[in-house]
Amino acid sequence: MSVDVYLLPLRPADDFDAAMEVLASLDRHAEPGPHGDVRDAAELITRMDGRYSPFEKDYAAIAAFENTTEAEARRRWDHVELNGLTTGGAPLDTSRQRRK
Repeated sequence: MSVDVYLLPLRPADDFDAAMEVLASLDRHAEPGPHGDVRDAAELITRMDGRYSPFEKDYAAIAAFENTTEAEARRRWDHVELNGLTTGGAPLDTSRQRRK
């Protein structure tokens, strides 16, 4: 299972359509703005639930596979991935958690 987390500059009253509009307008090649860095959110998640840990990418291997430079691989694959296992060894599945 994969969950994508986006840090979007939204106001509390904004709805789903407003979020989708912000997503649609993002330029993939733009520099991150001052509103935040997803790495801060990932660090918070790992502190809140120690079963998650960041996946370390091998950019040199990615570059070799894609026949490109390591710098290009870093640019294209610069996202944060958190992985984790339940105490029974199965992958964490947030879709099964019930809200109270």
